[in-house]
Amino acid sequence: MNYFKIYFTPAIWLSFCYLILFSCNPSINKKQETSNLSKIEIDESPINEPFDKPPTIKWKFKTGKGVGTTPVISNGILHFGSSDHFLYAVDEKTGKEKWKFKTGNEVNHNLSLSNGLIFLSSLDKHLYAIDLKTRKEQWKFKSEYISFSNPAVSNGTLFYTNYEQRAHYLYALDAKTGKEKWKFGTRDRVYSSPVVSDGIVLFGSTNNKFYALDATTGTKKWEFEARNKIYAGSIVSNGIVYFGSWDYNFYALDIKTGKEIWKFKTNGKIDSTPTVFGGNIYFGSNDRYLYALNAKTGEEQWKFQTLAEVSSSPAVSNGVIYFGGWDRNFYALDAITGMEKWKLPMGIPIIASP
Repeated sequence: MNYFKIYFTPAIWLSFCYLILFSCNPSINKKQETSNLSKIEIDESPINEPFDKPPTIKWKFKTGKGVGTTPVISNGILHFGSSDHFLYAVDEKTGKEKWKFKTGNEVNHNLSLSNGLIFLSSLDKHLYAIDLKTRKEQWKFKSEYISFSNPAVSNGTLFYTNYEQRAHYLYALDAKTGKEKWKFGTRDRVYSSPVVSDGIVLFGSTNNKFYALDATTGTKKWEFEARNKIYAGSIVSNGIVYFGSWDYNFYALDIKTGKEIWKFKTNGKIDSTPTVFGGNIYFGSNDRYLYALNAKTGEEQWKFQTLAEVSSSPAVSNGVIYFGGWDRNFYALDAITGMEKWKLPMGIPIIASP
């Protein structure tokens, strides 16, 4: 069964064939204004001006088909992909189209920005690098099949997962030219988006393993085996990498050694990529809860029950946690207490991330 995807930020909603900007006047941390998925920036800013009421619509932008990417922002321009095959660039304030770029198929994975280039993958089996000044293709990289995760850029190298007929790979490409530097093979598909920290590339696989590779050479530094598949992305904070698995466990590992520091068991599969704020780590589970754990100890701080699975990855801004659920609601919770501030009924399941 196919479902429409809804993507949120504190100010932006993507649903069906629309991008909708909500007016809620947030004080956005500058680290969140550009999206470079290779490094996870943790917003530890003071809690300030939380959104106590649901936002209102400021403008909306219609595309030809559904929108399946979270927008990234550069110099006041929102960039996002659509199932109508286009990458769009839209004025953040007015919602007017600035330009668009056509690929050969759907663009439904998240984008990455680095050094004036925007990187996107399409179901036409290509990874594209588009120059934001010229609005033209700088290069494209072809593989045998489509990618299931989001690209990441670090120190001039782009990390990109894909699979071929008999093998599944993490590629390292030169971000300027698209030339392959190295690739690392796994035994099964990689849906987990890679992250890079301290020269280490980290990602999970559906072969139950979580990998740490040298970002320069692709040499495996360590691997950790869970008891079931790893679909969710990971996050790194203070030398610890956090991720969830279909074995119902949420893990905290030492980034240098791969040694398990702690694990926390939920009552469902975990597809949600976590986020960190104020010493806590937040993630959703298919047991219908959003969890807040102490990032150092794994001790539960609170949990919030919804009416269905939570596979959406939470986002935090100004002390408020935002996430969506399969119960068709979009929630805003107090990050410290877990108390509901408001929720918006959306009419369809929310399976994607703010």
